[in-house]
Amino acid sequence: MLKQMRDPLQIQRGEASLADINFANMVDFFSNELILIHNGEKSSKFFNDNQRRKLKELGIMEQVYGYGGCRLILSKKATKLLKLEEKN
Repeated sequence: MLKQMRDPLQIQRGEASLADINFANMVDFFSNELILIHNGEKSSKFFNDNQRRKLKELGIMEQVYGYGGCRLILSKKATKLLKLEEKN
């Protein structure tokens, strides 16, 4: 019997959908790399183009445009799941 991993934010209410479980599993699997990206490393150092595209599609990372071009950062949901504080 397979043990299902559930999103810790929703497991208590029993509202975890398959997409939420997939999101939580992806964040957990890449947690070390995502923490480094959150701390300022470039995502291209850890992920290839296809992986970065998939992480954007899943909502784990998002593009921000600023001085010097485009950058990928963690989404608020992924940051909350990793229990990191937002940089202001």
